[in-house]
Amino acid sequence: MRKCQKGFIYPVTLSIFLLVLSCFLVIISLYLTEKRMYHNSKELLVQEYYFMSSVKAVEKELQMGEYAKQGTLQLVKGAVDYSVEQTTDTILKVEYRLHTKNVETVGYSYFDRLENKMTKWVEAK
Repeated sequence: MRKCQKGFIYPVTLSIFLLVLSCFLVIISLYLTEKRMYHNSKELLVQEYYFMSSVKAVEKELQMGEYAKQGTLQLVKGAVDYSVEQTTDTILKVEYRLHTKNVETVGYSYFDRLENKMTKWVEAK
């Protein structure tokens, strides 16, 4: 009876250990991927919010008629530089450059003086 049990425990223990270790590595990999996705989506939402708030601020200035050709909006986690140029008699093109600690993103908007509002928005990286 003893002769049949010799060498049985070690291979079973090793295979169970390797199985548990592989499951643990898969769980850690999923956690790190989810954490990275959360961070990236949070950063993207912050960028979109900053662009939207800067577009609204510049639109307000343009609606009042008192605006600078260039300016900077200071934000909590970055800054937005903008410049205004006239493309036609009624349309102004505004270029935005968002600077955060990781990314610099460029966007354009067009302001129609007849409608007195932003008519188009384009975001380019």
